[in-house]
Amino acid sequence: MKTLNSHLSWLLPFILILLVPPKALADCPPAEERLCIGVVLGGGGARGGAHVGVLKVLEEEGIPVDVIAGTSVGSFIGGLYAMGKTPDEIEEILRSTAWEEGLNDSVEREDMPFRRKRQSDAFPINPELGFDGTEFKFPKGVAQGQRMGELIQRSVGSLPDLESFDDLLITYRAVAADIETGEAVVIDNGALFSAMQASMSIPGVVRPFEYNGRLLVDGGIANNLPVDVVRELGADIIIAVDIGTALPTRDQLTSSVAVLNQLVDFLIKDNVEYQKSLLGEQDILLTPRNDDVNMLDFDAFSNSIQIGYDEANKRRALITQIDVPTSAWERFSSRRNAIAEPELRVVAVNIENHSRLRDSIIVERLGFEVGDQFDQTTVQEGIDRTYALDVFERIDYHVEDTAEGQVLNIAATEKSWGPGYLDFQFQMQDDYKGSSEFSLGAAWTMTNINDLGAEWRTVVVGGTDKLIATDLYFPLEWAPLNHYISTGVIYKRDQLYIDTGNNLLANSIQSEVTTFLGQGWNFSNKSRVEVGALYSDGYVALPDIGDPVFNGGRVQYNSRGLYAEYFYDSLDNADFARRGRIFHVRFEDRKDSIDGDRGTPQTLETTWLEVYSIGDHTFSGQVRAESFRSDEVDVTVRQFELGGFLNLSGLPPSSLSGNHLRYANIVYKYRLLENDFGLFKSPIYLGASYEMGNVWDKRDQIDHQSLIESGSVFTGIDSPLGPIYLAYAKAEGGFDSFYFYLGSHY
Repeated sequence: MKTLNSHLSWLLPFILILLVPPKALADCPPAEERLCIGVVLGGGGARGGAHVGVLKVLEEEGIPVDVIAGTSVGSFIGGLYAMGKTPDEIEEILRSTAWEEGLNDSVEREDMPFRRKRQSDAFPINPELGFDGTEFKFPKGVAQGQRMGELIQRSVGSLPDLESFDDLLITYRAVAADIETGEAVVIDNGALFSAMQASMSIPGVVRPFEYNGRLLVDGGIANNLPVDVVRELGADIIIAVDIGTALPTRDQLTSSVAVLNQLVDFLIKDNVEYQKSLLGEQDILLTPRNDDVNMLDFDAFSNSIQIGYDEANKRRALITQIDVPTSAWERFSSRRNAIAEPELRVVAVNIENHSRLRDSIIVERLGFEVGDQFDQTTVQEGIDRTYALDVFERIDYHVEDTAEGQVLNIAATEKSWGPGYLDFQFQMQDDYKGSSEFSLGAAWTMTNINDLGAEWRTVVVGGTDKLIATDLYFPLEWAPLNHYISTGVIYKRDQLYIDTGNNLLANSIQSEVTTFLGQGWNFSNKSRVEVGALYSDGYVALPDIGDPVFNGGRVQYNSRGLYAEYFYDSLDNADFARRGRIFHVRFEDRKDSIDGDRGTPQTLETTWLEVYSIGDHTFSGQVRAESFRSDEVDVTVRQFELGGFLNLSGLPPSSLSGNHLRYANIVYKYRLLENDFGLFKSPIYLGASYEMGNVWDKRDQIDHQSLIESGSVFTGIDSPLGPIYLAYAKAEGGFDSFYFYLGSHY
């Protein structure tokens, strides 16, 4: 019996070879008379670092991998290994990549076009909610995969499309799932990064990835451990790595989300168990266990790598039994070492434009010329500039080899839940002394109403102050996106504070309708110049408090004039900036009529803000100067105001008003906690301010000796709803105040 077993053992490799399909025999292993070795890498998010640990042990034992297939994170690590990356190089990619950014497709403020920047500052709550006038629309995922695709593509490098993944160093397959049918889809050609991303698109979290006409999602729901795929490729010996976790117990099913996740886990567990049943005695199953790691806990990659290494090390005795000649490993290493990053020169740029914008606008934003040497960083920067227009769902690129050279293919897809979008704002402030304000607003923007990117935006805000505004923005034909005309109507009803001279603050109401027509130039994302004309008509309703001046009357006024404005804004964050500058100058020359009194006033407003950071410490300084001048009258309905948090803190909001304003502050912030939740960040700050300023009715009254000093200490949170502050402040004159502040101040 022992002799028979020894003969069968000797014959087993040849029996297996006879059972392999002829095509697989030709490719696995190439030109070598030995058994074909396959590796299967299962899905499991951040636990996927274990795959790298396993690959390290295989390399230590000189095991050349001939075929490899993976699902989800397994497809990513398997793809990198298949293209020639070493386990150490893959580990470095996992450690150095900011994976949490891959779940956040929001555009950095610095990259936004100037107009979009101002819109986002005023209405910071952006739920990615579409409205076309008849129905609400929603995206297919919390994230659209734009940033995740960028991270994957950066890891892969400038690899052109492949007719077959058999052409890689190691024959490779990625497994995804068709969201329409639930079927497993084995991807074997095309852009390597696209195959990886399709396999990694978590349903509901990341939008389905369109690939060859099919909507694909994470392959885990269909085949999370693709043993059958590697077997069909001709593998005689399979090393399968299952990084799944145990199913939660009754005590762990504490929420509806946990119960829903359990249903998904059942699907995955069933298909994994089936795949395990396909393994034979000659195969090796490794099950690195790291149940404490959440699949999105990307900081755990390092720990997972060690767990995978330890698991493979425990089974090293089995791995060493794989009979591979030393020469086979040497040939594998030699082929890998010979791989060089291809030098690509683009002979054509092909735009697959699935949007309302004309191709020339996309080409202009890309800034890539035919004949340029392909540089991944340059291309990605161009895509980021284009994506920052905030009308695209995805912008992808891939490089295609042709007889003439490389063709850069850019696919730009407009948001499927557009072209109309809703943004919101919520603001509340209270000084705990009877002065409180709140507002709730919504903005609807209809984008791309022509192929130059024209927009129609309507804003409605209710609360202490009220605002209704609508405007049209038209880029001009000969300079799209840079030169524009803008026109609109603004109605606002504000609550004002008037100093009666007896330290009594009385409320008054200002109601005004303004129409404007402007022409402007966007020099860059950071700066804009605009000139135009405006007309306003309104009234101020004065309170009746028994004072002969404030007798409950109404002051009617109208105003028409010209304006010129320059605005430079490079801040990286509107409220908790860590770097950047604001320089703003606005000049108005008007003709006013106030209850029959006519004048030709001029106003000049100037703001300069500088922000610098060193580590977690941020320092900012601001100077504001605002003045009203008129030779005919000394009265205006547009006085400048001070008072409130970081606007001469300690004084009641808007408690100082006058025709001339001077103000300066120095603010220090310390970032206490980063609070990175992947889909968004909500850092916490501690800070303090020193401020001085005042207002005057006449220019000859301006005296720096009369400046009021104040200061504050505060804690702040950069939340998805806008900034949240809790502060205490003191000002000269015995004023002090606690503040609660929520929402944008724009």
